[in-house]
Amino acid sequence: MSQSQQYKSGMKLLLTLWACFISYSVMAQSSSGSMSDIPVTQITKSSTVFDKTLDKFKKNSSVSLFSIFNGPGVTNLSLNQVDGRGEIDPDSSINNWIQVSYRYKLTDDISFVINPRFTYNFTTNQGTPNTVQALNPVFGFNGLWYKNGNFKVAGVLQAMLLNLEDGTRDEGLVLNPGAWLDITYRVNSDITLGGWFLGSYDFFRDNTDKQRFGSIWSPRIDWTITDQFLVRAWVEVFIDHTQSNSNPFASRRGGPENIAVGFEYNSESGFGIFPYVLTYGADNYRLASATIGAWIYGLVF
Repeated sequence: MSQSQQYKSGMKLLLTLWACFISYSVMAQSSSGSMSDIPVTQITKSSTVFDKTLDKFKKNSSVSLFSIFNGPGVTNLSLNQVDGRGEIDPDSSINNWIQVSYRYKLTDDISFVINPRFTYNFTTNQGTPNTVQALNPVFGFNGLWYKNGNFKVAGVLQAMLLNLEDGTRDEGLVLNPGAWLDITYRVNSDITLGGWFLGSYDFFRDNTDKQRFGSIWSPRIDWTITDQFLVRAWVEVFIDHTQSNSNPFASRRGGPENIAVGFEYNSESGFGIFPYVLTYGADNYRLASATIGAWIYGLVF
């Protein structure tokens, strides 16, 4: 195309755009007029619909906080965590695992949730300063899934929302649908039997030799002292799932179980704290190798 032809084509395009602009301006003025021409009832209805939608959103929304404090040894209040044999672990500082949970209530029993997560690592013996590490946020549905008399299944069905962690990015993790379930049976007003289940099925990018399925099962017993105070003991059972073409959930016991004992206080405002002592089967449950931990949770609004 010659320079002359390019110039003519360019002018035609500019004229076409200008004509469209003029036509749009005329139509807009003739159709909409001024704000004074819009009926007051129409403005009122729009405002009412918006206010109702906003009120419903606020009513069904809530934000809560849940954290797990992974503390020092019972007999060695070091800046680092103690491993299962009572030795200082130089690679694992005392830390706080924190989850901020946004919930939108869909029904009386089920809510949609988005859970950002991060870890706050305290200063270690090696002089490493306090650090904050972003973890993979998850989303899913939380609530009461089944109830029959004194038997209940509650918890969250979830999956990774974003892959932020270096380790899971390096592994090529794409998706990890899973669940955290709280299964309980209330024997009487004082005793509740149950357990926690945590597991996920992982999908990797170009990495078929990775372990796909992992889970932890923790049977427990709760002894209720008052409406706001209980004593709890539980066992951590680790399940190693082996790679198998015929059975993707093939599994075996993952080593000695750990045992923990603690107490939980839950205030009427929704704030709760659950300190505990965790003993390790790898060291015959000796108090010398036990560690201190705590759950802290509450409703923000």
